[in-house]
Amino acid sequence: MKPSLYFKDCLRYSLKKFASKESLLRWFIKQAGDFSVAFEYPMKLSEKQTVLFLLPEDTESVNAYLPFLQKLYRIQKHGVLLLVNSKLENLLQTNQIKQEVLYYSTLGCRYGEQEFQKIEEVLKARQITATFDLQDQTLFQMLYLCKTCGATYRFGFDCESLYPLLNLSLVSEGEVSKRIEALTAIFEGAVK
Repeated sequence: MKPSLYFKDCLRYSLKKFASKESLLRWFIKQAGDFSVAFEYPMKLSEKQTVLFLLPEDTESVNAYLPFLQKLYRIQKHGVLLLVNSKLENLLQTNQIKQEVLYYSTLGCRYGEQEFQKIEEVLKARQITATFDLQDQTLFQMLYLCKTCGATYRFGFDCESLYPLLNLSLVSEGEVSKRIEALTAIFEGAVK
């Protein structure tokens, strides 16, 4: 049987493999809590705050974001953390991405896995102000991390249905170029 995208393969989560996406979303919201604090927008960032980016899991999509990640380093040198699938490690190193990177394995980053729990602990220990979900595929356990890490600003693209896991939806119409424009504008405004 195909492994679950969202959960550790064990008896405890075995029936969740057959749940609908809506049911899974409700389950992850319940686990993360549905409370969201009020915030002021646009956000302002300091060097002491951390911004988390969830990068896509495929090479082609990450390649599209490389110019933004390189520009982001010039805008904000400190406090950027990338959460990236380990299969993309060589790509980031080859392109000299200088932000701090936390790598995960595909099977290890499922709810209930030890690796997932360690990532959750690391993120909770950081002072994360904002998260940005750049992933093409909605992985609820990753959005759960966005919520439980304590970030006030949790951005996604065209993601209104994912509230409260993500609480700010940017319009991109599926185009990476529009996503990069929106992200660049947010960061240029946030560090002034």
